[in-house]
Amino acid sequence: MATYNELRDLLSDDVLNKAENATADVMADILQNEDTAANGYDDTNHSQRAKWASENLGRVREEAKKLLWPVLVKNQGLTVEQIKSATLANFKTQIKLFIIEYTKVVGA
Repeated sequence: MATYNELRDLLSDDVLNKAENATADVMADILQNEDTAANGYDDTNHSQRAKWASENLGRVREEAKKLLWPVLVKNQGLTVEQIKSATLANFKTQIKLFIIEYTKVVGA
């Protein structure tokens, strides 16, 4: 299990680069209208996700930093090694799930 300090250290690691790429992939899905139930999204909040994606497209790295922390906290039961070895697809899934929940709660 990763400690709080270990999770904080991951914010500036290669893990952030994976999160940045995953965030860009999620934004691309949304802006290309591929954020459908068939692709693992909740169809009911496309307009909120599209608003978030279009507003943040030029700030992918900054958004990735914001999105990485809740993803790390949600997966704090993993070891640092497990988190570092996660694939881009794993990160994309976790970020996608967070964005789905985020847009439900705040209406982005």
